[in-house]
Amino acid sequence: MDSSQNKSLSAPADALIEDKAEALAELNQEVLSKKISKYDVLKVRVWLDDHFFIFSRFLVSRILTLNKVPPKDSIRIAMDLKKLLVEEEKFEVKQSEMENYLFQIMRAYNYGDFFIRRYQMVSNFYAQRAPLLILVAGPPACGKSTLVTQFADRVNVANVLQTSIVSSVLKSFSAEFNSRPFWAYGESEQNQILQAENRLVRKGVHTDILKCLQEGKALIIEGYELDPMLYLHQREEAPRKFRITMRDSDDPEEKKIKKVLDEMDQSNAVIVPFLLTISEKEHAYIIENWLMSDIPKELRSEVAQLGKFQKQLKHLLKSFQQVQSFLLEYNDIFTVIPINIQHIDETLNTMHNVILARIEASFINKN
Repeated sequence: MDSSQNKSLSAPADALIEDKAEALAELNQEVLSKKISKYDVLKVRVWLDDHFFIFSRFLVSRILTLNKVPPKDSIRIAMDLKKLLVEEEKFEVKQSEMENYLFQIMRAYNYGDFFIRRYQMVSNFYAQRAPLLILVAGPPACGKSTLVTQFADRVNVANVLQTSIVSSVLKSFSAEFNSRPFWAYGESEQNQILQAENRLVRKGVHTDILKCLQEGKALIIEGYELDPMLYLHQREEAPRKFRITMRDSDDPEEKKIKKVLDEMDQSNAVIVPFLLTISEKEHAYIIENWLMSDIPKELRSEVAQLGKFQKQLKHLLKSFQQVQSFLLEYNDIFTVIPINIQHIDETLNTMHNVILARIEASFINKN
């Protein structure tokens, strides 16, 4: 074979080597430019019985955070676990073996048996794909949305549904509703308007609730339009144990919703209804700040019609506190938590503890 033939045969091999070199160079450049850890490039399969999942530092750190391990330590522990698996060349590992490594690292960070037992509990809860539905009710303008956003991050719930958005969208498609907020009406009309809004929102969130229950998802619904009688039925066998339902109604659509839910097995669902309350003094402070801020364009004329500033403040405070009073009538259903606007972490910690306690109660009952 002459030299020209040797060259022609070696060309594809040389091109392949060059392509691999370029690919590796691009990967190294991507690692450097995006600051991706080399440990994230290598994948670890975690086997559970006859199926596997790809190890996720993010998921491990989120479960640790749900178990009240501080976020900074959660991230470090998850990273140390991935580094250990890679350095030990454990690219195929059983879940039990992976967890043994994790628990060793947790102990090294001084998170001992208490945190380990809780991690096992929450991990099993996720593995069973049990639905977690959290309702967060409270009066308007009390800081619910801001607080719930932080709370959702703590307890690893990605899906948060705001009733105010649901109501706004549904009103735009409904001939019987206009866009005016309930507080723009006279005192005698407000209760009637609120009841109608509550029922509208209940229909609007039904699909999300159904998906949560059927697929074992986690969902938070927050807002003031959460009349608990439209959502919850308390079971007799255990305190604070609920199933989702719809109260008796002549409305065909509501009857259909109730029938579907009443026939559904909800025995593994964890349903937690919160009611966030606020003192009149702190509520007035928040409403005052809202009035002095950039009020949404669609509400400016409604606010202006209430009169001068002090009349606006007085009217809104009374209307919003009446919503709170109505919701407080169901304090046997809600877990009532006062908001401390000076120490929001206290409110978040209390809610966090309740969620862990409900998951633990559910886990104990099943075992």
